[in-house]
Amino acid sequence: MKILYKPKRIKYFMNVAKLTANESYSEKLKVGVVAVRENRIVATGYNGTPPGASNICETVAEKRYVKFSDWQKMLDLKDGWRPSLEDIFTWERLTAVPDLIHAEHNLILFAEAHNIDLASCDLFQTIAPCAACASRLHDVGVRTIFYLEDYKNTGGIDFSEEMHIERVTT
Repeated sequence: MKILYKPKRIKYFMNVAKLTANESYSEKLKVGVVAVRENRIVATGYNGTPPGASNICETVAEKRYVKFSDWQKMLDLKDGWRPSLEDIFTWERLTAVPDLIHAEHNLILFAEAHNIDLASCDLFQTIAPCAACASRLHDVGVRTIFYLEDYKNTGGIDFSEEMHIERVTT
């Protein structure tokens, strides 16, 4: 059964995805996802470390001295650069820890642990899925993915013609 979403409902589910993303401890990129079936939320997920692990999602991969006049250039890179806590002219590039779990994978793990069937669900997420997550979502039977922003690569969007993946604006 195909559910058509009114713009008001799309905005609602995307707002829930944004709120869910705020639960992430990630500093570099907070991602939230909401699984919906028949216009009802059945599960949510966000990126983070496994249960019981520290909530540190990134480590410092590189440090660089940056003149004040170049700060905007650093911010425009959108590659995990931020001012260091040490001093205002040292910038750090963050990289994800190896055991970081993507929001979609976290959603699937939660659903499996609580016997929630994601088949025929539609997802509303803040960022498009990566290729690995798109593959996992396809495997559990997700029908449609709505997302707000592109991921750094388009592998997830290009992954499958069987799933409908659509960028939306709210």
